[in-house]
Amino acid sequence: GNEFVFEAEYVNLTEKMGAGPSNIAFETSMVIPGKNASNGYFLTDLNKTDLYFDFVITAPEATKATLTLRMGSQIGSVELNPDIFDVAVNDESIAYAPFKLSDSGSSVDKTFGDYNVGTIDLVAGENTICLTILENEYLNGGTGGPIIDCVKLNSDVELTWTPVTTNTDGK
Repeated sequence: GNEFVFEAEYVNLTEKMGAGPSNIAFETSMVIPGKNASNGYFLTDLNKTDLYFDFVITAPEATKATLTLRMGSQIGSVELNPDIFDVAVNDESIAYAPFKLSDSGSSVDKTFGDYNVGTIDLVAGENTICLTILENEYLNGGTGGPIIDCVKLNSDVELTWTPVTTNTDGK
C-alpha cells in the first residue's frame, strides 16, 4: 500500500481550546513550529478533557488501512490507552494496545514517535478519524494530553482530504 500523511496542524481548529501548564491555547495558537515535526508544525497545549480533533478523510471505495499516530509528550513519559485517549473511526472507538509516548519535556526540539494503533475499516466516501483526550491525572493531577504531529494511513487506495492550510499562516 501507499502511505498518506494527514497533518494535525491542518485539521479544523474552529472553536477548539486547549491548555498548557500555565496558559490557554485557542484555535491556531495550538499550532507551533517544530523542526522534528513531519511538516514543520504540530499541535501543542492539548491538556484539556474532551478536547478532540477530527481528521476527515475521503476514500474512493471501502477499504482497510493501517492507522499510525505520530505524537509525543511534553509532560513526561506517559502511557496512552483507550481509557485516556480515544481513537474513533466513523464514531466507533477502536481498541488498541497501550503505548508510551516519546518524552520531549521542555525541549525546544520536540521528539515524536510513530504508534501503530491497528488496521481500520474505511467506507467509500467521507470517513472521520477522531482523536479525543479523555480525563486523566497526567498533568499535576489534571488532564494531560499528547502533542500531535500527524496521522498516517497506509492504504491500497488513494486517500484525500481538505487541509486547512491557513492554520499555519504567520507562524
